[in-house]
Amino acid sequence: MSNGPLPIVKVSKTLIVYDVPNQLSSKIEIGDILYKFNDLPLTTRDEYSRQLSFVTKNPDSQTLTYTILRPLKSKQIPEKELSDVFSKLQSPQGFEILPTHFDYLFVFLTIAPKTTLGVTIKGYNGKVYVSGIENKLTSIAYKCLLVGDAILAIEDQAISGVKDTDELLCTSFAKKKFVRLIIERAKTPDGLRNVKLALSVEKTFEINPRMNEDITNICEQQITFMKNHPELKPGRKIVHHHHSSSKSSTSHIDVAPESIELPISTDVNNLNLLAPTPPVPAVPPGTIGSFHPLETASKRMSKKRTTK
Repeated sequence: MSNGPLPIVKVSKTLIVYDVPNQLSSKIEIGDILYKFNDLPLTTRDEYSRQLSFVTKNPDSQTLTYTILRPLKSKQIPEKELSDVFSKLQSPQGFEILPTHFDYLFVFLTIAPKTTLGVTIKGYNGKVYVSGIENKLTSIAYKCLLVGDAILAIEDQAISGVKDTDELLCTSFAKKKFVRLIIERAKTPDGLRNVKLALSVEKTFEINPRMNEDITNICEQQITFMKNHPELKPGRKIVHHHHSSSKSSTSHIDVAPESIELPISTDVNNLNLLAPTPPVPAVPPGTIGSFHPLETASKRMSKKRTTK
């Protein structure tokens, strides 16, 4: 390349890509395996470093060629093979395969240097659902999973709870660099409705701690004292408001002045879960200014009645 700095791809000792320059971000992904550099097969990172050193010292215009191998991320399980696959899992009681409304896939999570799993999960009705995915290139799950996927098995071991999923993922990644999942993905409106229901239901815990008797007595005494002496005011402020953003907070917890809620209907990690919007009403020819479809419809109805 003749202009600008050379786009150097950084790899680990096993030639796994962990950093990609912006010029090649649309072609090469983190987690790819560098197979050739300038058509020269590579077996070690030292060979790649030597070739890079030779290229950077060459003042002439040149072209860099990266040949990569991309690990398989997902593979759909054919419907005729579903019974054989799930017969080996010892599925939880009451579980049934519904190929009419769901697709079933093998998903391969391949770990790479400086990457994170980047996924949050929740349990509902005996299944573990993907409830959120980090929208980052360093997220392993970003290229493999979708929000709403149900994780049915990890390394051919059936799961039914969040705790089992966490423990099995940790132990599996400790043994090797990739983990195989079996997931269930909705493909029909009925299946999507079930997934949306699972994601929208929140677990509620009844919080009703029993107060110690001495704490209750102290509170009652303090309330009686405050009622008897309403003229007393606190000697110092409990809450301090910082008017200037330049002042650093002395508290261990900082609360943002604004919060953003991202409902599942706008989640970009699964377009199938987006809520459909009604079509824009057609504007009659020659309409000037604002157009109110309901008002226009009522005028048409009144006109028809007058004509009759």
